Amino acid sequence: AKLEASLHRAAVAIPSVTLIGDFNVNVSHSQQHHARPLLDLCGAYGLANIVHSATRVSPQCPVGTTIDLILTTEEKDMRDCRVLPLTLSDHFGVEATFNTCCARPDVPSHRIRRRIRNIDPVAFRRDQAAAELHAYPPGSDVRAMWDYWHQRFLAVLDSHAPLQQCRVKKTKP
Repeated sequence: AKLEASLHRAAVAIPSVTLIGDFNVNVSHSQQHHARPLLDLCGAYGLANIVHSATRVSPQCPVGTTIDLILTTEEKDMRDCRVLPLTLSDHFGVEATFNTCCARPDVPSHRIRRRIRNIDPVAFRRDQAAAELHAYPPGSDVRAMWDYWHQRFLAVLDSHAPLQQCRVKKTKP
């Protein structure tokens, strides 16, 4: 019921949907009584499962079950999907590659950063205490108290780790 409600909201709001996860329903046996309701729901919302081999093996089912699924309305955009037999868990990894039509975002040529690692903690605490961060003006409301604290804290931080502009290396597409 929750999945169906979520799918309904998603179908109204966005044109394509992809769900990824452990559904705990073995879809490798589509006539199984647990699989049929999920597969019917997928059919109603135009979702196709692109994982077609076992994703979990257990002593109870050495042949394996397909319970880790990628359900998508954009099956035509799938380039590759494979199950990776990892041994970290009783679940295998699933790797999928989709073609996307999104433009690459413009990468900024510079970014702003602080070198927090270079702060001397003893000197920083000393300067914070001297800044009287909690000596709010009388009658201050919460917003005024926040602004007071924030302004003084940033002044101390700027004196120990000033903002620096650095170049971003360009990567090839």
